[in-house]
Amino acid sequence: MAKKSNIPKVVLIETILNYPETINPPIQFPEFKNFELHEKLDPENEIYRAIRNAFKLLDFDKKNINTEEWNPLSEMIKPGDTVLLKPNFVLHKSNRKETSKEELITHPSVIFAVLDYVILALRDKGLVILGDAPIQEADFNEIINQLNLDNILKKYKSKTNVKIELLDFRKERSVNRKYREIQRIPLSGDPRGYCTIDLGKNSAFSDISNQSSLFRVTNYDKKKMVNFHNNGHHKYLIANSVLQADVVISLPKLKTHRKAGLTCALKNLIGINGSKDCLPHHRKGSIEEGGDEYLHMSWRKRKYSDILEKRAQIKNSLFGFFLYVLKSFIILTEKIFPYKDPFKEGSWYGNQTVPRTVVDINYIIKYASKKGNLTRLKPKRKFLSITDAVIVGEKEGPLCPSKKAIGYILISRDFIANDIVAALLARFSPKKIPSIVFSLNSQINSNNITNKDDIELISNNPDFSDMDSFIRNNSIKLEPSECWKNHIELTDYD
Repeated sequence: MAKKSNIPKVVLIETILNYPETINPPIQFPEFKNFELHEKLDPENEIYRAIRNAFKLLDFDKKNINTEEWNPLSEMIKPGDTVLLKPNFVLHKSNRKETSKEELITHPSVIFAVLDYVILALRDKGLVILGDAPIQEADFNEIINQLNLDNILKKYKSKTNVKIELLDFRKERSVNRKYREIQRIPLSGDPRGYCTIDLGKNSAFSDISNQSSLFRVTNYDKKKMVNFHNNGHHKYLIANSVLQADVVISLPKLKTHRKAGLTCALKNLIGINGSKDCLPHHRKGSIEEGGDEYLHMSWRKRKYSDILEKRAQIKNSLFGFFLYVLKSFIILTEKIFPYKDPFKEGSWYGNQTVPRTVVDINYIIKYASKKGNLTRLKPKRKFLSITDAVIVGEKEGPLCPSKKAIGYILISRDFIANDIVAALLARFSPKKIPSIVFSLNSQINSNNITNKDDIELISNNPDFSDMDSFIRNNSIKLEPSECWKNHIELTDYD
């Protein structure tokens, strides 16, 4: 059987096991001879070299490779375009004290190597938006400070006429008060505002619309969720700055995920929403009750879930104290009378809600016009994913991951293909990761991928000459979240 002409490519670059101390390129590459963005060089920055090498292996601007005219992203980005760089800035600090930012968020050496080539393609004319909507308790300013983003961007702005914006797409953030009751703090959000997009029957939730009253996000008001998902309506609040983009470059951090199994290019786009109230993460209750929060019916788990919901609504510290005591008591009973299953809050392999949300968001960013209209199933933007898998997060990701240095960069123009290769790199089965399975069976699968054989793998590792040799010779293995063990790993039967 002849191969498809539009077979998607994924480049897998093996590089060093750590990050450089600076974002400066290792040498003065010829393409930047007449367009200097950095005053200094950093010979230790192999991440920059790895990303550049990936562009070469993808034959970007093939005729000009290794010349001063080489402009690898010029086939995607034109002068005057708006380009969205979407990193994973999920949280400023993990609740797990051993977790560092290296396995938690996208590293600056990846972000700014990509930014250099974006600016080169824009030819001193256009807009770059570096933005994300982290989880509710994330301190975006602290993330900026930790990564020194303000100072770095000031230097860029002094070197180019390309406008660069750093945006937090959230309309509000939350802080936990004395007894863990939640206080909402309004944020300025997207300066261009938001667009409410209703997918209706095109939503991945259309087959379970009758269960919309069960849709939940932990620590969010269920009443607000109902405003977005009800009676066949499935609405999302998308940042207009995202919709204005001509090109979307996803910059995910490869991590395990307690609710999704694995997070990479597809899941990374969740962060284009202005409000988490519109993002279903699980359905309340057990499988028997029509939910996917946990496996077996349990009145204690239901009460625990009720408490988390009430915390998102109360403002009274006295009532907050009462809920705190009640929650602590339920947790104590678990140690004395264990549950039939350990799953809570949709954090397990049976979660079939998060993958639907992932598909919906990818559908919107792929097919919605700049005004948020969904009239034709024709991609409205160009896409590229560049995955930071130099240091990854395993075990209890995405918020409390354990560090593992594996030394890889993945690049693809197809996010599904990218995530299939990322899963195999982790020694996980793509068939067992719901976000991949749902995506393959959805309208976002514009390249009609059915399995790994529909992907062309390109690598600088000679042992990875194709997908079969990659699976056979890859020795990396990530440890999944506890509630995904024995349900996600790659086996001989995959």
